[in-house]
Amino acid sequence: LLITDSLASLEQEFANYFIRIHRKFLVAKNAIKAIERTAAGKWQLVLISCPDKLKISRRQLAVVRKWINAYASS
Repeated sequence: LLITDSLASLEQEFANYFIRIHRKFLVAKNAIKAIERTAAGKWQLVLISCPDKLKISRRQLAVVRKWINAYASS
């Protein structure tokens, strides 16, 4: 299946389900476990059932942190 919509339009349409972590990545909110800092000082996203970790851009870090804090406190 090929979707021709932009990530920005998908991000808006499915804001309840996905969060942007990088200009190229939307991630399902229910798949997020935590964020962690690498030895190089970069931030990455830890997923619940995946060993891979995804880079969080500096531009999106504040949004991701805010969502993590709100999710963790609820």
